[in-house]
Amino acid sequence: MEYPFSIMALADSPFRPLVLAGSSMSSKEIMKIMDVYGYILAAAEKSTGDRPIAATINLFTLGWLNGVRGKMAVQAFIQQQPNHEAAAVLREHDSSFIEACRALVKENKLLLIPMALSQFPLTSYPVKEAAGEDIKRTAKIWQELFDEGPPSIWLPRGAYMPGIDELIHREGCQFVMIHGEAFPAHERDAFHWISPHGLSILPYEYGQMNADHKLLIPPVIRLTDDNARTFFEEIDSLAVQESARQFHERIIHIPLVYERMNEGKPLMTADELNRCEAVFQLKNEWDEKAASQMCEAGGVLDLEWAFCLYACLQNLDTELESAKDSLRYLLDGAGKDFPDFDYAHQRMRLHYGVELIPTILSEEMDEMDGAILMLTWEYPPNIIGGMARHVHGLAEALVESGREVIVLTSSYQGSPEYECVNGVHIYRTGPLHEGEPDFMRRVADLNMCLFQKGEALIRDHDISVIHTHDWLTGDAAILLADNHWLPIVSTIHATEHGRNNGIHNELQSAIAWKEKELISISNTVIVCSQPMKEELRVHYEAKRKDIHVIPNGVEFEEKTTVEGRFNKMGPFIFSLGRMVFEKGFQTFFDLDLKNLKKKNIQFIIAGKGPLLDEWRMEVRKRGFEGIIHFVGYVSDDERKALFQTCKAAVFPSLYEPFGIVALEAMAFQKPVIASATGGLKSFVLHEQTGLLFEPGNAGDLSKKITTVLERPDLAKELGANGHEMAKALYSWKHISEQTEKVYDQTVFIKKMEGVRT
Repeated sequence: MEYPFSIMALADSPFRPLVLAGSSMSSKEIMKIMDVYGYILAAAEKSTGDRPIAATINLFTLGWLNGVRGKMAVQAFIQQQPNHEAAAVLREHDSSFIEACRALVKENKLLLIPMALSQFPLTSYPVKEAAGEDIKRTAKIWQELFDEGPPSIWLPRGAYMPGIDELIHREGCQFVMIHGEAFPAHERDAFHWISPHGLSILPYEYGQMNADHKLLIPPVIRLTDDNARTFFEEIDSLAVQESARQFHERIIHIPLVYERMNEGKPLMTADELNRCEAVFQLKNEWDEKAASQMCEAGGVLDLEWAFCLYACLQNLDTELESAKDSLRYLLDGAGKDFPDFDYAHQRMRLHYGVELIPTILSEEMDEMDGAILMLTWEYPPNIIGGMARHVHGLAEALVESGREVIVLTSSYQGSPEYECVNGVHIYRTGPLHEGEPDFMRRVADLNMCLFQKGEALIRDHDISVIHTHDWLTGDAAILLADNHWLPIVSTIHATEHGRNNGIHNELQSAIAWKEKELISISNTVIVCSQPMKEELRVHYEAKRKDIHVIPNGVEFEEKTTVEGRFNKMGPFIFSLGRMVFEKGFQTFFDLDLKNLKKKNIQFIIAGKGPLLDEWRMEVRKRGFEGIIHFVGYVSDDERKALFQTCKAAVFPSLYEPFGIVALEAMAFQKPVIASATGGLKSFVLHEQTGLLFEPGNAGDLSKKITTVLERPDLAKELGANGHEMAKALYSWKHISEQTEKVYDQTVFIKKMEGVRT
């Protein structure tokens, strides 16, 4: 029998994500994983045989290693054990376990085989289609991790019956391994076995370390952290060299078989069947409506359900309850027309290390031609709030990817009418009436100017889509789109209802009406978090609207040195945002300043807004002048310097659709303390990438600040973890790629409707 490998390591230790999530980078749990999987890499790199070594691996563990936490664990492992046998190959591939695996596979030193994802015996599924779903799910995740199908899929507990070969062959696999008990003993090694559906069948036997084996077939070695080093050291003596014999093909029909069947052992115990039955009942909780609602998350329900089965079989009760809660939360949201896609994707990326592509965006469609016309109230250096930074980061990232971007925005004193900065074409216009005191008239005035300038730009440029940011430029976008049959993409950064916790006066009502009109007319709407999506659906009649959740991105800026007003400040906590009630800066007044003052800590709060003077008066009234500093506007260089030198960054928002400034703090590797509200919860993971406190609870915030100040090692780890998460999930390159898919889809659908674009 010809084998495509010389020996196989079976790495099937239980994957316990909750234990890993609460572990430090040097914990025993993480080191166990790194030892097992690290020695597999080291053995493959060292192997001098004529065939690669093979490793059967747990996809949940492999996905975790590919995720943010896993990558950080690999980096910490290399730093703490620089002389470990796997350290060199991991360093060579930028601490990426997946990239190291890919390289060794390409060099024909390593052959990786995934276990069936749930590790539920395929023959125990009540119907063949259910086994097929498990195999298909396994192949899909493998495809995402390695950009190709798996060479085989390991059968849990060796369970095989007629038809399983067809399901595996359907996913492009080349062979399947079946326990040697299924073959005639005297012929086991004599033929090249073929299944009825044309799949190569390889018999396998378990081997032992330090055994004087005489196997003619490569042994399967169960690998643990206890024997992984020995496996590495003895790899050449354990491996079976390729035979020079010629083997004839023979088709074999194998009935039901599994490991230890000949010993009279059951495939599954009664307790296991009972435990798994409860998980199978979960399948009945989602119907066609729920599946349709969840299509944007592309298989998240299946993956969560598969992990529930896995946790059942591994007796991981805490993990099982967590996965069940997550699954029911997603199903509940889907049933109420509010599936939490933001949570779903975050759980996939952080818990399982994969990013399942939304179904609607994975379809093949042509990339749109022409330019993107972006309309925005503000654009650097004219910065009022977070919108300017968002549009700036997105526009420059789109240009880097090869798109033509034209930004049309309001002018300011001394601004040029046109400039090209980093490839972005920026046009500024308005206002018609300088100093107009009425806010709504001022907005209408700007929109008329934007419309007139936009008409000229559309005549002179090949525009494919109009992208407007918030209602402030919505009127101009609607008129331009209507005049030129162009699709509108609208990003809603925040709503009047959310900013004010309801609509309470005529001005707020007028603004909310404008927001509702823009949302209704837009072809596609983008929001930055799931809470914002739910807000639009509940308060803005957008239940049937095509709304995409694309988070804000963040720039990873170089260190800067600024001589100025903050150079002589002592140790301080930094906060930044608009001076409005919903940002929650009033929480600082009720901190336990008596105890915090003992730590010689001060608070610098930067930003402009209508409440700035009022809060400065409150500081004087309470006698906090030497502790709390509302410093007003800060320049970009000052903002960077403050992030670089602060002890921690605090964001006490009562309402926060996303919270881009918190991501900026992560980019500077600073520990983030944030209120557990809105979009902040999607990336500030408590005790992993930051600390969360109850919104408006000054006592809770005081405790979290004290924790960061008293535990510098924790502060450093939170900063490092947050930085890695921000890099992995919130780079502008990543955000622009998602936005481009929305553009292409929007333009494509507009064309299909028969409208000239």
